[in-house]
Amino acid sequence: MRDAYFGLASTKLIGNLDAVSGFINKNQYPAPMNALASEWGAIGNIRFLLSSIGSVSFNASNLGNDVFNIFVVGMEAFACIEQDGYSATFVYLPPQFSGPLALNSSVGYKFAEVPRITNDLKQKSLEVFKSFLIVLEICFGRQQGANSIYCGVND
Repeated sequence: MRDAYFGLASTKLIGNLDAVSGFINKNQYPAPMNALASEWGAIGNIRFLLSSIGSVSFNASNLGNDVFNIFVVGMEAFACIEQDGYSATFVYLPPQFSGPLALNSSVGYKFAEVPRITNDLKQKSLEVFKSFLIVLEICFGRQQGANSIYCGVND
């Protein structure tokens, strides 16, 4: 699969994504073993990563329909900045270090990292209605100046 943007969306859109003409399922990629675990497929130059906790605005349309938010990001949109010269560390102390009876163990996590938006222009928010997901074919072809593209058709 060539370099592409990532579209982050809800798993509730699976059937609708499959119905979009030009959709390529990840098992049809030239090297499907290189696809990400959450990747479902691609439309044009956007690879869709789906999650059961994908963003949905329930009853958000004028007619009470759910609006699905698809966040489309490029490679330079986000970064993780490590501070103090070290990365994340998982700490585990087994029970033998808690005292003579070895009754308690300790588990912890420490990090000095900051997730950061590095380029606002490498992000777009696409809002679609589940029943109108076919408009993806139109929306991704549009040139927009704003960071949010609203793709509803008389919802």
